[in-house]
Amino acid sequence: MNKYLRRFRTPLSSVSLALVVTLITIFTTHYLNTKTLNIEFEQTYYKMIIEKRFNAIEQVYVLLEGFGSSIIDPDTSNRYHLIFRTRNFQSQYYNTLVMLAKYEVWLMPKTMKSIRRLQNFISFERIDINRKDHGLKYFERLEKLVTDIEASVKVELGAMSRKDKYFEYLNKK
Repeated sequence: MNKYLRRFRTPLSSVSLALVVTLITIFTTHYLNTKTLNIEFEQTYYKMIIEKRFNAIEQVYVLLEGFGSSIIDPDTSNRYHLIFRTRNFQSQYYNTLVMLAKYEVWLMPKTMKSIRRLQNFISFERIDINRKDHGLKYFERLEKLVTDIEASVKVELGAMSRKDKYFEYLNKK
């Protein structure tokens, strides 16, 4: 009787082994497909975040465009920013401030803090960007605030490829 049982065990063992191999293959394939989909989703999501952040940084540069160049006043030999002379930059400045409010979430806190310092300074000192004399009077202080924003944006651009830094900032918010 032992001989007969051995005959039946061999085909049954083969079927069991095939079933186990099939199950392992199915679970492994499912796991790898899920992992691949998660990686693709993460890459797409991160790409979207980077695009939003680049758009926000572009708006910061648009804001700073009028402060990027300075002019020497022939009467006083002092410098003032181009924004105090050119109407195009003046309207652009106010439009960009509105846009930056929409992009705030995509910028790092240090950058936004620097931008707010510039906005607050202009508001609290009641600087009229349509008046050249205000540009002359506040040139040094404005130059420092603009330089702080530029430095902050450079740091932000350097950290752009490091998603852990950005998500760390989001978790602190």
